[in-house]
Amino acid sequence: MVARIKLPVGYGMWPAFWSYGDPWPTQGEIDILEAKGQEPTTYYTNYFYGNTVNTNLVSGATSTINSSVSLQTCYHVYEMVWEASKLSFYLDGNLVDTKSAASPGGNYVSNLFGKSEKIVLNLAVGGNFFKSLVTRNIAPGTMEVDWLQVYRSN
Repeated sequence: MVARIKLPVGYGMWPAFWSYGDPWPTQGEIDILEAKGQEPTTYYTNYFYGNTVNTNLVSGATSTINSSVSLQTCYHVYEMVWEASKLSFYLDGNLVDTKSAASPGGNYVSNLFGKSEKIVLNLAVGGNFFKSLVTRNIAPGTMEVDWLQVYRSN
């Protein structure tokens, strides 16, 4: 899964590019990109999995990705390659994160493979992703998506 996205500027903006299956998290959830509008050079990757509805077994799988350039002033390409035992995350063609059995919280990655998931591109406002959010300071922003592509291996 790969998308070309320009992230929003704005305190309290929560852009995301992710996939999930129902019922959550038995089919998994993969967060290719989650960001905060007040952090122009940072975004996060993560994944979730559980054997029963509403019970996530994964912990410690969130990774913070820091870019040397703003992710809000122009488009960047966010990509996730999903293999049987590994999730590889890329920013503008450069590997920035890998989740596998050897990585923190990676012991459930292989349970995700072959599950049916929906792809979501969204921009939320506020929410529990923020710590100590001051709602009166929320500033509007726009997430721009140029394209999305999904490839499947034979």
